[in-house]
Amino acid sequence: MTSTYVVGWSPFHRDSGAVELACRLARSTGARLHVLSVMPSGWGGIGRRDPEAAEREGERAVEEARRHLDAAGIDGDVVASTARSVPQALLDAVEETQAVAIFLGSGSEAPIGRIDVSSKAGRLLHSSPVPVALAPRGYRVRRGENAGLERVTCAFRDEASSHTALERAEILADAACVPLRVVTFGVEPRRMIPTEVSGDAQMVLDEWRVQAGRALDEAIAGLDRVVHSGDVFIGRTWDEALHETDWQEGDLLVVGSSSTSPIAQVFLGSSATKIVRHSPVPVAVVPR
Repeated sequence: MTSTYVVGWSPFHRDSGAVELACRLARSTGARLHVLSVMPSGWGGIGRRDPEAAEREGERAVEEARRHLDAAGIDGDVVASTARSVPQALLDAVEETQAVAIFLGSGSEAPIGRIDVSSKAGRLLHSSPVPVALAPRGYRVRRGENAGLERVTCAFRDEASSHTALERAEILADAACVPLRVVTFGVEPRRMIPTEVSGDAQMVLDEWRVQAGRALDEAIAGLDRVVHSGDVFIGRTWDEALHETDWQEGDLLVVGSSSTSPIAQVFLGSSATKIVRHSPVPVAVVPR
């Protein structure tokens, strides 16, 4: 049975990163795309454009998305709808199409090449029963229309959500017939101690690296395939940690999150969020 990806396409924001990313994965997995452009139901109210203009905006968004799919040679449909909640409309589409993932772009506030977790994306990261893939702003496939996924990298921590993410990453890598890389990212603790005892902080960091590496090795040993890495990367900042390793144009980073706890307490402010915001490649967030 062919899998389906739901792709959120904003009628206002013309960044095509979500469609570009979905097309890349679809080329490797054979998935079909369901592109949905959702117009907020109150958009044509007082002080805003009229309903007819809103309808024309939706039609234009559909035409643009359709051109992207046709140019990429990817099978799928493009739909425009009106809803009070954009995240809920996307979740409804997941249920209706039995989709296995949602694809989103980044807002205009994000720097080019970076991911912005907007309020709408945050709601989906909290409530989606399927992985949510986030494309950096301005994301493009530069190697021609036949370019597919080239490697899956899983950011691993020794916790339940990371083990779930690793399982999903392995399944995706197998489906796409691409290498799987499993790594751990960490940040050095701020040194709030006198210089004469700063060696203690280094000892703590070294011990953490050993424990993280041991957990990483154990997780990799439980996989049914060859893994191309198993390294721990530590930097003074999350940005530095993520740039300690090499990245390819066709990479996808997979991280784990929780879909069962309040987002303000679990996802926002967590290491997963920091990894997402500083990742130089698209990220798929897997719910527990």
